[in-house]
Amino acid sequence: MPEATLVAVLAKPPSPSGQEIVDLPPAVRWLQVRADRAGDLDPQWLRDRFSGELLYTLRSSTEGGAFESVNGNRPARLLAAARGYDLVELEADRDLTPDLLAALPAGRRLLSWHGPQASLAELRQRWRRLASVAARLYQVTPQAREPGDAMAPLRLLKEVGSSNLAAFASGPAGLWSRLLAPRLGAPLAFAAASPGDPPTPETQATLGSRGTEEIIAEKARAATPGLAADAAKADAGELALRQLVGDYGLPDLPPIHALYGIVGPAAARSLSPRLHNAAYRALGIGALYLPFPAQDFAAFWRDVVERIGELGLPPLRGLTVTGPHKEAALAAAGQVSRLAGWAGAANTLLRRNGCWRADTADAEGVLAALDARRVAVAGRQVAVVGCGGAGRAAAAGLKRAGAKVTLVNRGLERGRFAGQLLGLPFVPLSDFSPRAYPLVVHATPLRHAAPFAVEDLHPDAVVVDLVYGSAPTPLMTAAAAGGGTAIDGREVLLIEARRQFQLMTGRRMPAGAARVWLGSG
Repeated sequence: MPEATLVAVLAKPPSPSGQEIVDLPPAVRWLQVRADRAGDLDPQWLRDRFSGELLYTLRSSTEGGAFESVNGNRPARLLAAARGYDLVELEADRDLTPDLLAALPAGRRLLSWHGPQASLAELRQRWRRLASVAARLYQVTPQAREPGDAMAPLRLLKEVGSSNLAAFASGPAGLWSRLLAPRLGAPLAFAAASPGDPPTPETQATLGSRGTEEIIAEKARAATPGLAADAAKADAGELALRQLVGDYGLPDLPPIHALYGIVGPAAARSLSPRLHNAAYRALGIGALYLPFPAQDFAAFWRDVVERIGELGLPPLRGLTVTGPHKEAALAAAGQVSRLAGWAGAANTLLRRNGCWRADTADAEGVLAALDARRVAVAGRQVAVVGCGGAGRAAAAGLKRAGAKVTLVNRGLERGRFAGQLLGLPFVPLSDFSPRAYPLVVHATPLRHAAPFAVEDLHPDAVVVDLVYGSAPTPLMTAAAAGGGTAIDGREVLLIEARRQFQLMTGRRMPAGAARVWLGSG
């Protein structure tokens, strides 16, 4: 099976013992020392703790790093690194001096350019400039402001067809290009080294006659550390090594026949890629689920969905859609399910026979989570707080199940629109008291605060929170402290992800293992 070459990026000073370097997974073949952030480390000290090759990088502030050239010692630091590191990164716009080129033979050079968003024509010019100087490896990394910006470096990679060019986009919107670049021939896959990174987990479950959910869960439990610890890296457009290995299965590059993904402003933080990709590997499905952090859905559709075929990769066959793009997703589809049409929003897009169909799993996520807790909804007074796509879908499902639903929203225009669309009463958030509602569904994006006075919750309140974080939200904490039933956003996510997985693949995601992958089992 083809493999990517994993590079662990050390971007802060290591501990005195260097144990985090010793603990790097055996699959890591390179250690990149970001000297602009970690400082100049003794290469022999590193070799005592790491058996692979060492790459020295002194990223300038001009190219997104922390090195400032005020004191003019950049050439001296690079020359010193040339005496002990296997490879030294030279920035083509400032480091190709006779002294440095003489000190570093071509086989020990990585020539690079890191810069702003660029067109394919501009990247071609950058590549020609780099390729005019002999080197072992080359790197071209433009910034991506939207997912479509990452198409240019991937197209360059496919066009050049060179095994020594790493091209992908930086920034959160470019995360998906980091994951596909190795499949287009990029020689290196970079990921941040993190304390406590585990040994490489098994990335392909061999089920055979022992193909039980318990065995899959056992494998998942061994491969799932620190689920929420990498959100900050994702927000900065980086992947932690444990994500690259655990969530996306690298260094293995098994054949894939379909691409799926999640699109939304916070897609980089989502746990959906972990769930879907782990299930693909466990069930032997040749697919890959990618994060697409996007602010502009129309641009994503135009520049990625409709053009990804230019890369010669498998097509996108399904998407999970988060707010605020659920209405735009509905409009993009050629076919619409009854519930998605009623709610005026879709969180699932499926491509069948060349046509995109819009559906929603938001209602099922809430209803199934309530059913699992044996909470009857028929005839119950329910407040749905938040009238975006998720809130409207949840309200539509609850109404269909016989609940007496009231919509609550801060913005009057959206709240009234939702009320008219669904034929439900609407109460402005400023006039809302949760005490009159034994069941409350929170469907706003607020994660770190509750949108209403939690001390006014009904004494026996059942509260469903559609958001989740690294710790219970204040709303969940308050509901549990008051003796009520608190249903966390992860419970709803798990149900929705399993439903979307079945819609997309026709297979069932193993429930027990999925809870472990999610960090709740």
